[in-house]
Amino acid sequence: MNIELTKAQLIEEMTKNSQTKINTPTNQKAKTPEETLKEKLNATEKANLDFFKEGLNDENKFNQFVLLNEVKIKAALEHIRTELENCNDEQKNTFKEGINGYFSQSSQIDDNALDGFKTGLNSLCNMFTGG
Repeated sequence: MNIELTKAQLIEEMTKNSQTKINTPTNQKAKTPEETLKEKLNATEKANLDFFKEGLNDENKFNQFVLLNEVKIKAALEHIRTELENCNDEQKNTFKEGINGYFSQSSQIDDNALDGFKTGLNSLCNMFTGG
C-alpha cells in the first residue's frame, strides 16, 4: 500500500508540473524581429524606423533591414533624423520616396546598402531656407 500511495503522489506531482508548464510565459507568441529591435530604440529612433518602413514600402526588405547590424540600423535612423530636421511635410514625402528609390536598386537590403545610405541619399532640405 505504501508503494501505491507513492505512485499516486508521483502522478499528482507530474500533473501539477505539466499544468504549470502550460501556463508559463514560454508559450507566448514569439516577438517579431521588428518588435525585438523596437525594444532597443528610443522614441525618436522608433519614429524614424516607422518613417523608413513607410518610405521603403516593401515588407520583405524591411524584414531584412531589421535583422542587420544594430549599430548600422541606428546610424541609418540617425541619418533619417538629421535629414528630416529641416524638412517641411512636402520635402519629407519626397525624402520618403527617395528611400524607396534608393533601396529599390537591389533585391535585398544588406550591410553594404546601409553603408552607402548616408552618402547615397540626402533630403536636400538643408539647401532651402525656411524649409
